[in-house]
Amino acid sequence: MFSIDIACPAGEAHQSGVISETRELLVAELWEAGSTGIVEFDAGLRAFFDDDARAVELQSRFGGDVAPADTRDWVAFAHEYLKPMEIGQRIFVCPEWRDEPTPAGRIRIEVNAVWRSEQARMRRRGCVSSC
Repeated sequence: MFSIDIACPAGEAHQSGVISETRELLVAELWEAGSTGIVEFDAGLRAFFDDDARAVELQSRFGGDVAPADTRDWVAFAHEYLKPMEIGQRIFVCPEWRDEPTPAGRIRIEVNAVWRSEQARMRRRGCVSSC
């Protein structure tokens, strides 16, 4: 898996807070070229592709910088590193897979970062519209 970072000049990236037509066309072309996910930044795009053999072809077509994609298991990462935290005087935020008791006098808020991660993966696969 690899990614291509493609710069979009600031004028093309946004026009009055609305994504420009140029950028929308580029995103459509990247999806049609087989992108498995696209992340949009203020000044550019990062498109992900599964087939490493196509890196040279796609870079010559779209330009930009090619780099290996981070393929770590984000679900395992979240389970290992997301810890409960106390916020202010009354809030206790805790990942739902953790079983630490809620401190006395605090309101427990459970979050599921894994679900968000799965939602982001689906968006990269084109299952959820981000536009």
